[in-house]
Amino acid sequence: MKIETVYAALDSLLDYAKDCGLLHPLDETFARNSLLAKLKLESYEKQIERHSFPECL
Repeated sequence: MKIETVYAALDSLLDYAKDCGLLHPLDETFARNSLLAKLKLESYEKQIERHSFPECL
Protein backbone atom coordinates (compact mmCIF):
# COMPACT_ATOMS: atom_id res chain seq x y z
CA MET A 1 0.00 0.00 0.00
CA LYS A 2 1.33 3.42 -0.92
CA ILE A 3 1.87 5.92 1.87
CA GLU A 4 -0.26 8.45 -0.05
CA THR A 5 -3.17 6.02 0.19
CA VAL A 6 -2.73 5.82 3.95
CA TYR A 7 -2.68 9.62 4.20
CA ALA A 8 -5.83 9.89 2.05
CA ALA A 9 -7.63 7.31 4.19
CA LEU A 10 -6.56 9.15 7.34
CA ASP A 11 -7.88 12.45 5.95
CA SER A 12 -11.17 10.79 5.02
CA LEU A 13 -11.53 9.18 8.43
CA LEU A 14 -10.98 12.48 10.22
CA ASP A 15 -13.41 14.28 7.88
CA TYR A 16 -16.01 11.58 8.53
CA ALA A 17 -15.55 11.90 12.30
CA LYS A 18 -15.97 15.69 12.10
CA ASP A 19 -19.03 15.42 9.83
CA CYS A 20 -20.70 12.97 12.25
CA GLY A 21 -19.95 15.14 15.27
CA LEU A 22 -17.58 12.56 16.74
CA LEU A 23 -14.57 14.87 16.52
CA HIS A 24 -14.45 18.59 17.24
CA PRO A 25 -12.56 20.47 14.50
CA LEU A 26 -10.13 21.87 17.07
CA ASP A 27 -9.16 18.30 18.04
CA GLU A 28 -8.32 17.24 14.47
CA THR A 29 -4.56 17.82 14.78
CA PHE A 30 -4.37 15.89 18.05
CA ALA A 31 -6.39 13.01 16.59
CA ARG A 32 -4.25 12.95 13.42
CA ASN A 33 -1.01 12.94 15.42
CA SER A 34 -2.32 10.18 17.69
CA LEU A 35 -3.23 8.01 14.69
CA LEU A 36 0.13 8.69 13.04
CA ALA A 37 1.89 7.61 16.23
CA LYS A 38 -0.15 4.38 16.42
CA LEU A 39 0.69 3.68 12.77
CA LYS A 40 4.36 4.46 13.49
CA LEU A 41 4.44 7.21 10.86
CA GLU A 42 6.62 10.24 11.49
CA SER A 43 5.38 12.56 8.77
CA TYR A 44 2.14 13.56 7.08
CA GLU A 45 1.17 15.22 3.80
CA LYS A 46 -2.39 16.37 3.20
CA GLN A 47 -3.89 14.60 0.18
CA ILE A 48 -6.36 15.80 -2.42
CA GLU A 49 -7.67 12.27 -2.97
CA ARG A 50 -10.28 11.01 -0.49
CA HIS A 51 -11.85 7.65 0.28
CA SER A 52 -15.55 7.14 0.86
CA PHE A 53 -17.00 5.20 3.75
CA PRO A 54 -20.17 3.06 3.64
CA GLU A 55 -23.34 4.68 4.91
CA CYS A 56 -23.65 2.02 7.62
CA LEU A 57 -20.75 3.57 9.50
